Amino acid sequence: MTEAILPRRLSLCGREVRIDEVVARSATSIVYRGQEIATAAPVAVKVFADADVAAHEAEILHMLTSAPVPRVIGDGAVDGRRCLLLSWVEGRSLTSLCAGAPEKPQPGELRAILIGVAKALAALHRLDIIHVDLKPEHVVVGPDGSVTLTDLSAARRSSATDTAGTGDHSPGVAAPEQISGAGEGPWTDIYGFGVLLHWILTGHLPGSDGALSRDDPCHRLVQRCLAEDPQDRPASAEALVSELRALEPTPAEQEHLDPFPETVRIRTRMTGEVPAGAPDAGLSATRPRRRDSWKIVAALVLLLLAGAGAGVALWPLYERHYKTQWVIDPAGGGDALTLAEVLERGGDLLRIELAAGRHVFTEIVGREVEVVAVPGLQEPPVIAASTGACAELSNAIVSFTGVVFDGSGSAPRSDCVHVEGGALTLSDVRIENPTGSGLVSGRGARLTLNNLSVKDAAGNAMRLDTGVSAQMSTVTLEQSGAAGIILMGGAHAEIDTLRVSGADAAGIAVGGGATVDITGLKLEATIGTGVEIAEGAAVRIRGGSVSQTAGAGIAVYDGASLTLETVEIRQTVLTALYVDGASVLRLSDTSVTGSQEHGVLLLALKEGRLERLSVTENEGVGVVIFPGASVEIADAEIAGNDGGDLIDGRPKDDPPESEEKETDE
Repeated sequence: MTEAILPRRLSLCGREVRIDEVVARSATSIVYRGQEIATAAPVAVKVFADADVAAHEAEILHMLTSAPVPRVIGDGAVDGRRCLLLSWVEGRSLTSLCAGAPEKPQPGELRAILIGVAKALAALHRLDIIHVDLKPEHVVVGPDGSVTLTDLSAARRSSATDTAGTGDHSPGVAAPEQISGAGEGPWTDIYGFGVLLHWILTGHLPGSDGALSRDDPCHRLVQRCLAEDPQDRPASAEALVSELRALEPTPAEQEHLDPFPETVRIRTRMTGEVPAGAPDAGLSATRPRRRDSWKIVAALVLLLLAGAGAGVALWPLYERHYKTQWVIDPAGGGDALTLAEVLERGGDLLRIELAAGRHVFTEIVGREVEVVAVPGLQEPPVIAASTGACAELSNAIVSFTGVVFDGSGSAPRSDCVHVEGGALTLSDVRIENPTGSGLVSGRGARLTLNNLSVKDAAGNAMRLDTGVSAQMSTVTLEQSGAAGIILMGGAHAEIDTLRVSGADAAGIAVGGGATVDITGLKLEATIGTGVEIAEGAAVRIRGGSVSQTAGAGIAVYDGASLTLETVEIRQTVLTALYVDGASVLRLSDTSVTGSQEHGVLLLALKEGRLERLSVTENEGVGVVIFPGASVEIADAEIAGNDGGDLIDGRPKDDPPESEEKETDE
């Protein structure tokens, strides 16, 4: 684009802006660094040759307010050319960072930058946006190592119908599908990441003179990213993050890392007093723990032997590949201040101790992490949400012990703990005040929940879906704005001691072929049905009660099955046990009493057996059996019901033909 001559000072979007210098230019735009006069805040002014391109980029950026991209402050025109006023992104482009040998990032730092790029792409993809023009000059690395993606003029919705692209692509970086018009998508950005990685490692684009050494641990990843068939590339940007974290150190790095002990704990603040007003971290002192002192001394000696400069450079590698134990203290007395910091610096196998205070969590993808409270705390540490979920877990193996998740600060309808794939263990954990559901899990995740409570969820207290397998012990679900617990999509749960109260919908809803085995149930005070079972699901409850429901006590229909052993159903507004279209119903040692309608209503049932059943003192009929119900009743007490004790509408068997002839004679 021909350079626009901007005045030194101009009025743009209702703001007075001083123009300082040109910082970037392309075929479609020029970017100036400037400063807002009123606030002295740095800004970027991007002037476009084509108004449609400007409008398109503004629209994309407005859709990505939660992603690591520049923020649109406003838009306008200068000398008839459309422009955007953008937030200034402090830092240097990858092109600039990798240009000078003295300042070129070390391998460990480059790996962290690449992980940041992959995370940034994942953030775009979650919002249905693809960048499709990933180049070194479009990646800005901040002083703190954060990564921002710029120049989204070519970006678009991955679900749009025009994903064949524009055909106008940067030479040497276009993916095969961009050239052939086969259709762009997140896989196109994976290819672009491979081009970027190849350039960083060799200084050349793929196919040029620079060949990547097969000894480089990134060689295989580069080849997979650059595969011609998108199906052969890494499945997602999240998968890139996992693969980058799993890369082993280079031989040169390993040579320096070998002497380090497995775990060294060096607190962020080694000396000094706890700041005034800081919460008690529950630590005996701000100095390192006595049992770790020898490790610290050993590490410091090794750093001195390696040389101060080399030691500092190697410390991030040590943290990534050797350090497994961390303490997080918001007051500064630990290894790090935030969970995000540990996840960024640490490796794939971590044990994290949380000191007292509030901790803002972040997403964990494809890693193994154990999170516990620092021993001896008077109050458990709180994991809070900044905007979305308190904890977002994807294909990770994670456990939390002795913590509280507080979802009160989340955006409306945000789930507090969200688990997709992998495994999650919660022990002695409270989930409180979610603006959406308390715990949501899917994609075959494995859950182990011990002594868990979920309270005051605006949505469901818990929802398990899509092949989830759960083992639970002592779970309490209180005061949810929707259901207590929902199980769908073939989920399976075995629960020992479940308490559900105050649900504004069903207390327990099971469908979609899910199976549940509960030992010890106390369910009460639901606005809807107490237990609702449908869509081929199967539920077994051994011991417990269902009471004070505004709907039916238990409803079974649509091919579902129910087994009750030693269960009480009492004080329901609607029919205590409602069965219509069920597959199997088996009751033993079960009592039904105090319903404001019927006790047991069987409309359609393929197979049923009721043994040692007590149905008493209901305002309607005790037991009503319709013609479509096949059921056998043995040793039942059905008495004292206001509407009658038993109405059996099934047809009586006709007498045998021989008996009819004898009667005629």
